[in-house]
Amino acid sequence: SSQGLLLMTEVLYNISGMRLPLVITCANRAISAPINIWNDHSDAMAVKDSGFMQFFAENHQEAVYQHILAYKISEKMNIPVMVNVDGFILTHSYEEVSIPSYSTIKKYLPAFKPSSGTYLDPKNPVTLGGFYPPKHYQKTREDLFGDMQKALLEIKKEWKNLSLIFNYKNKGNGLVEYTGPKMATTIIIALGSVAGTIKEVIKDNKNVALLKITSFRPFPAIEIKKLTKSAKNIVVIDKAISLGNAGPLGIEVQAALRDEKKNIKNYFAGLGGCDITEKQITNIIKNANIKSDKTLFNI
Repeated sequence: SSQGLLLMTEVLYNISGMRLPLVITCANRAISAPINIWNDHSDAMAVKDSGFMQFFAENHQEAVYQHILAYKISEKMNIPVMVNVDGFILTHSYEEVSIPSYSTIKKYLPAFKPSSGTYLDPKNPVTLGGFYPPKHYQKTREDLFGDMQKALLEIKKEWKNLSLIFNYKNKGNGLVEYTGPKMATTIIIALGSVAGTIKEVIKDNKNVALLKITSFRPFPAIEIKKLTKSAKNIVVIDKAISLGNAGPLGIEVQAALRDEKKNIKNYFAGLGGCDITEKQITNIIKNANIKSDKTLFNI
């Protein structure tokens, strides 16, 4: 998390480049300077292009099942996965959760058997992580990119299987979760624990919905385009900042909806652990129809 995650950035790229199945948990925190230990998504966004899949949990229960899913997907696709849980908000809080039995988990996740040639074995000598000239290097990136896109379908498939096996009642499909009226005119898009606050604010609102992104990498652009058809106003809340541009999530949403005629607003919020309150979310909704080309700090 935070500075520690950035110190191992080189290793992250090596892990994904060597197609090693691996799962890590990132307790999302801000990046210095100035020194700050509280929550935002700066660390995860700094390594969003490292080749790791990235899942974001809203609460403790979702984090439990996202970790189980992460192992399944990582082993099937030979791509590492980072499960993001908001630092302090989730990592240092208590919440009742259902923990699946060991036997049930083993049924869903049997012992992993790596294929020959993917690990060091004296009986089958191979070179791993070797030197690649340009045309071969580009081919490895092309393969990883293609498999990351294929993972979108695998995540949906396995999330459905997982939900049935563990009797996990949820509205999501592993990539996104939509909460609110089907024909909402305003849709808020966000990652992580702030989704809980947004749900509380919009629970009685017949015009506003939440589209929670649970898989940031691979990015579910098609799902977003499909689920925002009815909306005139899109509000993206970013807990990270791409200095000199906009919010990382906002940039992705803008790209996904580039052919749609929608009023898209991007807010920076919760940086360095700043509270995102119900009042602030209410103000966002009130001002959703006001057009602005700027990424806004004041909610």
